[in-house]
Amino acid sequence: MSTVEQLHRDILTDLINGTNIHNPNFAAYAYGDLKFRRVRAVMNEEHYDTTAEFSSLEDPEDHQWRPLYYRRVSITHFIREPDIGILYDPSYQSIYDLLPAINAAHEVQFTEQDLQNTPLNLPSTEDHPFGPDCPMTYKVPLHASPNALIMRGSTYITLTL
Repeated sequence: MSTVEQLHRDILTDLINGTNIHNPNFAAYAYGDLKFRRVRAVMNEEHYDTTAEFSSLEDPEDHQWRPLYYRRVSITHFIREPDIGILYDPSYQSIYDLLPAINAAHEVQFTEQDLQNTPLNLPSTEDHPFGPDCPMTYKVPLHASPNALIMRGSTYITLTL
């Protein structure tokens, strides 16, 4: 598990501990104690938009997972300036290929679990009406994975050719 994935799990552990702080019978979970599964969006709810299941058991059975309801943060909280240009590299064929460049340009630490992997499908620079040497920029859609623990939504990033 990557450091970022563990951080996401730690944030959810803090959420669980924080919401139970006034319960005198609750024993707080330590970081790394919990497993999470079945993260999914919940539509039309006032107080939360996501549900996940968690367990502190080593090998939990289906009935031993507990529900957690919370609100994920919009991806725009992390990509605050989508017009920061990322220099195009021909090896970029999909969003996952762009992850190191996105992380560096926007000072984030996205993983493959955070984002949907979509192909870039950029037009050829040869097709540019002003010639192949003219600089071009493309707004590339960026979507949070439906299974991302912390974020939701869509935005874009800018590629400069």
